[in-house]
Amino acid sequence: MVRVDPGIESTALKLFWRYRDKDWGVVDCASLIIMDRLGCRTAFAYDRHFVEASKQRGFVVL
Repeated sequence: MVRVDPGIESTALKLFWRYRDKDWGVVDCASLIIMDRLGCRTAFAYDRHFVEASKQRGFVVL
């Protein structure tokens, strides 16, 4: 579990507004930011938002 600190929150909100054409939520964006910070290139997810984000952000969804 990773806590969302003010830096992650701020960056996630910027990502959220940058991809206004997507229906990603702020929590999705925070998860993507945390993945980037941890160097995580693979996600175990059922969420269609992650499938879509993987194409934009270059990670693999299992």
